[in-house]
Amino acid sequence: MISLSFRALLPIVVAFLALSGFARTAHAEPQILGVVATSAPIPMRCDGTECVAYLATFCLEPDRPQPPYGLTYRPAKPGHVQISTLASDGRHRPVGTSARFSAEYYYTAVKVAVPAGELQPGIDGKVYLSAVKGAALMPDPIPGDADFHSDEEIDRALSSSRQLASAFFEGGHADVEGALLVNRTLGNLPASGRADVKTRLGAWSNAVDGSGAISTEGLAKGRSVFKTCMTSVDLGVYSNMRRCLNKRNGELLGHRTADFWKALQAGS
Repeated sequence: MISLSFRALLPIVVAFLALSGFARTAHAEPQILGVVATSAPIPMRCDGTECVAYLATFCLEPDRPQPPYGLTYRPAKPGHVQISTLASDGRHRPVGTSARFSAEYYYTAVKVAVPAGELQPGIDGKVYLSAVKGAALMPDPIPGDADFHSDEEIDRALSSSRQLASAFFEGGHADVEGALLVNRTLGNLPASGRADVKTRLGAWSNAVDGSGAISTEGLAKGRSVFKTCMTSVDLGVYSNMRRCLNKRNGELLGHRTADFWKALQAGS
């Protein structure tokens, strides 16, 4: 089956929401997001000011609006998303620091940033980001919101909806594994500007090397996205690699999210 582009998929999603009665006011509090569990701790890129990495995410509430760029989030449960360092015994040790979570690309990517001054790198000179199965993020309130989450909505999103989502996002599906590779690649790229070919290739290579257990199909999905974006940037279709990878990552997770929403609606 030929996969639809995110733009082609959008009308289908909109129509599905309309038919299912998932319409809501534009000023409702944005979606609670599920976090795809990391296959291995993600090295954070540190530039002297902050250390940054990205989480692959998905929408747990199709009846809520998508988060605007930069909207801040917080972990729904302590310990489900952790910053760690590598200790001398080869194990990752959580470090006590507060990270800033912000929407990077609609509901499919969240940027995690920690001030570099708060972190003491491990024996390998790195700090890491990881998320366990079942992790979720709560939106911080936006001034002017008129429709906040009720306790019942929060409980439903974090319990039954998040449990159902595990079958779609934590079952080793190739699209999700490909998205995890794309997110790792994003974290290895410079924060701004256009990276040269060597930097782009290095970002992908490092993402693959540190990805942990991943299927052949998942690796192929991620590689296909990377190659497509390399060509698109070189041809000027996208101004930089980051824009293209976010777009393609949205397609991979968007397809799985649409299937999840259908299952959510069928069970309601």
